[in-house]
Amino acid sequence: MTQISFEQVFLLIDEGTVRRYKADLTDEIEPQINELLERAEKGIKVLLRKESLLQTKVGLLTYINMNFIKVNPGGGGTSSTIKTCAGPDRNIGIQ
Repeated sequence: MTQISFEQVFLLIDEGTVRRYKADLTDEIEPQINELLERAEKGIKVLLRKESLLQTKVGLLTYINMNFIKVNPGGGGTSSTIKTCAGPDRNIGIQ
């Protein structure tokens, strides 16, 4: 049977060495962190743009729905009726 043993070794280093290692680590990691931050900011901008488009679409659909209810107070309208009311040149994407 093979037996594996582990041994812990502690090395004492001076404060200057710790500072140097810390600076080296910062120089190595900082560009990666900055790139991740830039990518996250770009992603947030894309999401904000999508949110704005969705809010615009909701506003448009609400406006159309309110006008459709005024035109057809009896209800019973279907999405195809709404699409027809919007007109073929103004397809709002309702299916």
